[in-house]
Amino acid sequence: MITSRSLLLAIAGICFALIGAALYLQHALHLLPCPLCVIQRYLFLAIAVCCLIGAVGDRPRLGAGLGLIGALGGLGVVGKHLWVLAHPGLSCGIDP
Repeated sequence: MITSRSLLLAIAGICFALIGAALYLQHALHLLPCPLCVIQRYLFLAIAVCCLIGAVGDRPRLGAGLGLIGALGGLGVVGKHLWVLAHPGLSCGIDP
């Protein structure tokens, strides 16, 4: 049976893996991230930390709730990112 603590640990692990993949793409393959990508990384880090706090602490619902707030913020950033990508005339800040 999956407990809330194991689910929070799994979410944190996935977030850390995604951050690791992004850092690999940036440093090993020399793909520069745009500012929106960097904000998404920070939100993934916040989600991972909140989930770890919830998994280790006495109040897993608090960690899950804070992680959910971070995820909702991430949805807003992703929406903006997709909007910028759908409108090629706009820039997200890294273009020359």
